[in-house]
Amino acid sequence: MSDLIKLLPDSIASQIAAGEVIQRPASVVKELLENSVDAKADEITLVLKDSGKTLIQVSDNGTGMSDTDARMCFERHATSKISTVQDIFKISTKGFRGEALASIAAISQVEMITRDDGRDLGTRILIDGSVVKKQEMIQSETGTRISVKNLFFNIPARRKFLKTEAVEWKHITEEFIRVALAHPEVSFNLHHNGNTIYQLPKSNVRHRVLSIAGKGLDSKILPLDEEMELFKVRGFIGNMDLLQKTRNNQYLFVNKRFIKSNYLNHAITSAYGEFNMYGEFPFYVLYIDINPSLIDINVHPTKQEIKFEEEKLVYNYLKVAIKHVIGKNIFVPKIEFQEDLTFKKMQSGNSESKGTAVNFGSKLNEKVFSSGKSQDWEKVYELVKSKRDTFTGIPDPALGIELTHSNQEEEYLRENKLNDPGKILQVFNNYLLYEQNQKLVVINIKAAVARINYERIYSTLEKSIAQSKKQLVFPITIKLQENNNILNDEFVKELRNYGFDCEIITNKLLVKAVPEYVDDDNLKELVETCLNSYISDIDFRYAFIEKFAIKASSARKVDTGRLDDQEKVYLLKNLLSTKNSAFGPGGEKIFIEIGDQEFSKLINS
Repeated sequence: MSDLIKLLPDSIASQIAAGEVIQRPASVVKELLENSVDAKADEITLVLKDSGKTLIQVSDNGTGMSDTDARMCFERHATSKISTVQDIFKISTKGFRGEALASIAAISQVEMITRDDGRDLGTRILIDGSVVKKQEMIQSETGTRISVKNLFFNIPARRKFLKTEAVEWKHITEEFIRVALAHPEVSFNLHHNGNTIYQLPKSNVRHRVLSIAGKGLDSKILPLDEEMELFKVRGFIGNMDLLQKTRNNQYLFVNKRFIKSNYLNHAITSAYGEFNMYGEFPFYVLYIDINPSLIDINVHPTKQEIKFEEEKLVYNYLKVAIKHVIGKNIFVPKIEFQEDLTFKKMQSGNSESKGTAVNFGSKLNEKVFSSGKSQDWEKVYELVKSKRDTFTGIPDPALGIELTHSNQEEEYLRENKLNDPGKILQVFNNYLLYEQNQKLVVINIKAAVARINYERIYSTLEKSIAQSKKQLVFPITIKLQENNNILNDEFVKELRNYGFDCEIITNKLLVKAVPEYVDDDNLKELVETCLNSYISDIDFRYAFIEKFAIKASSARKVDTGRLDDQEKVYLLKNLLSTKNSAFGPGGEKIFIEIGDQEFSKLINS
């Protein structure tokens, strides 16, 4: 049998390698723009013809190249950022010149003109399908201009499979926007078929985002800036008005490099889930700064997918940071309590001071809610927040919640009911109604109780507070799936960490005792549901405390019955003390408002 394995000619090998990196005109745009950025250019211009099929030209005022570098950058395996194997694992730049240039030159006709600031003359090189046709000295400006003509001219099959100009143009503009957002300190210009598409001057992140997304979003994007020991997250996220049906306008950068990350996108999207987002996607432009040694950017040829050394930590921190920003900017309807001693003392300490109207809540969406904060809101919020950590809690069997009122407050509420007992009504046992500012406000009692329960349980889990356990008279047994042994073991460890007495015996999970915050009712269903979610849902594994608290709070039995005035006030004050009083832990609305006109339509429809 004759030998079958042989070395490919360099020309064919270069074309195959080019196919891995250069898939369409947008791939060339990305590589050339990133090269210009790493050349320390602060002015970059992209010129295109026929959506890049005929011409892709990138000009910059960055560091030019010497004669030798100008020739070497088109050689295969040439690079400016790797000297040793160790360098692969701590890349912090996108590449000055090299790597992709050889691939581009293998499948197009290239002209490059470049001049270093320290030289009188520049260098001009003409390349046709990897073959250098000419190299000469030339008068030129400082910087580099690379013109890529007739992409895939020598690979007709590849050129044939390019999409329509409209599709290729869409991919090009997306790459241009990604690089422009990653580097707001650089001026970018884009011209296509003689038309100016973008002129983006040097600016900050906010101005660059608005220049691309539109000035009309100025009031709808929320700043995010959080820092911890290993990494920093900054940028902008959209408020609830910017939720959309598609995943457009979602940009995530790590060390100024655009990345695609399913699990980080999941963290961002799920952070909105608690705020009543169903089938819609958020707007975000976020930047993660992290030590390059803690990530691996070489898991994909385009370097748009990366691996974090501490991905679970990054996932959780990113999600919590986004929820914090959203929570601070959501408003719910106003609730006014009459004459409350606690808030009078907070105001001035003067016993003759008049009571303060307490506004909690905010605006989710201008179409649903319209209300503002009182000037005393921040003081009230901080007071309630500071007390939340010190109350021991008084169980209330009627509501199934732990109330956070001191003895003094409890005594006061017994003696001083609402001045107008009929102001807050209960209907169908499950809803509270009251009129406020010419609107009818409806409160879902069960959703409110679930929110309160959720935050109590979450706080307990987060602080890892030692729990007294309830021994089960009849331990529950759950059959485990044999092909998920690792995740089964991890799930049991999580349960033990948070107060459960459980173990795996012959492919079965045995639960013998549970912490006090878990109801005996529906216990088996709760554990089974959490186990299945832990196995199938990455968000449940990465955000165990939050997801378990949601399941546990939803599983608690709530028997509202008929509430007296004191219990109504108890409920509303506990709701006021939560971090997000607009929605239940599963995303269900706690409040709705019905205005006069809307009410009239209901009556007359």
